[in-house]
Amino acid sequence: MLRDIEKETVDFMPNFDEEEMEPTVLPSRIPNLLVNGSNGIAVGMATSIPPHNLSEVIDACVKMIDDRDATIDDLIKIVKGPDFPGGGQLIYKREDLEKIYDTGRGSIKVRSVYTYDKANNCIDVTQIPYTTSIEAIIAKVTELVKAGKVREINDIRNETDLQGLKITIDLNEHPFSMPGSIFDGMAPSMMVSATRMSTIPEPLMVEPAGPLGARKSALV
Repeated sequence: MLRDIEKETVDFMPNFDEEEMEPTVLPSRIPNLLVNGSNGIAVGMATSIPPHNLSEVIDACVKMIDDRDATIDDLIKIVKGPDFPGGGQLIYKREDLEKIYDTGRGSIKVRSVYTYDKANNCIDVTQIPYTTSIEAIIAKVTELVKAGKVREINDIRNETDLQGLKITIDLNEHPFSMPGSIFDGMAPSMMVSATRMSTIPEPLMVEPAGPLGARKSALV
C-alpha cells in the first residue's frame, strides 16, 4: 500500500493543521477499494462498495493501461460484477448493472444457495448473502415459523463444520415435490441487498456471487 511513496508517485497535501504533508491517496498497485469493498457514512454522504474479484479487477486495470479510451462497456466485459466471499447468487438486470458502474448508484440482490436432500427430506443452505449471518437467518426463519407464515418446517440448525457452511432445514414428515416454494416463502430472511436498494423488475440475471462457483448467467 505504501511502496514507492517516497518517489513522488502520488500527490501530497497539507494535513488538518497544515504542519505536515500527507498523501491524497496511497500508491497501491491495485484498486484495493474495489477488491475488498468498503462501507462508510460521513456528513451528508455515504458509500457502500461491494468486493470484486481480484483477477478481474487487475485485468481491467491492464485494459485501461493498454487502452486509455476504454469505456464502461469495455470494462464490464471483464469485471462481471461483485464477487462476495460467502458465495450466493447475484440477481440483477444486465442493463441495471451497467448503470451502476456508469453512475455509481444502484443495487443488486444476493440470494442464498440451497439444495434439497430428498433422502432426509431437508433443505441444505450452503451459501448465504454478504453482510448477513447464520444466526440472523436461523432467528428470522424461527420467527416466521412461530408466526405461522411458514408451516412446512420441523427444525432448523447450524451444521457448519470444517467442510464448509451449512444450515439444515428439516421439513415435516411428508416429502415435498416443490421444496423451492418453501424456500421462496422464507426469501426475505435469505436475501440481502449488496448496494443501495432500488426495485429491480424481471427479467433478472442469476449467477454465482462468489468464489464458491464459476460465473454462469441465466435468465429467470
